[in-house]
Amino acid sequence: DALTQKQLETVLTAKAESAWQLHELTRDLDLTAFVLLSSSAGITYGMGQANFAAANSYLDALAAHRREQGLPGLSLAYGPWEADGEPGEVYRERMGRIGMPALTVAEGLALFDEALGGRDALLVPFLLDQGALRSRAD
Repeated sequence: DALTQKQLETVLTAKAESAWQLHELTRDLDLTAFVLLSSSAGITYGMGQANFAAANSYLDALAAHRREQGLPGLSLAYGPWEADGEPGEVYRERMGRIGMPALTVAEGLALFDEALGGRDALLVPFLLDQGALRSRAD
């Protein structure tokens, strides 16, 4: 099925416009961090999720834009997280099959803490299952 304009706008409004408003409202403040939680879907395997991938890529670009202006900016393009009953369960299962298993909450938070000390505008914290990757190559 083709992506509709409404589907694209719904996701972009929720993520991109909200992030831009936060940028506008905080750019003159003396922030120590400006962290955007993105998704690896914008970088890796976002098949069937073009609107979601586009919105997350926007967040990644906004973090880079802020860094270019001398402002704090970090986008964490996380891979899938473990969580019961969320709509993303099918996505997490598919990602696990292709070698990107879900992060536990503890793993995701540890990667968040580690990322705060870095100098990059974009980091992609996710797990790789080398066995699953090798089996797909066969």
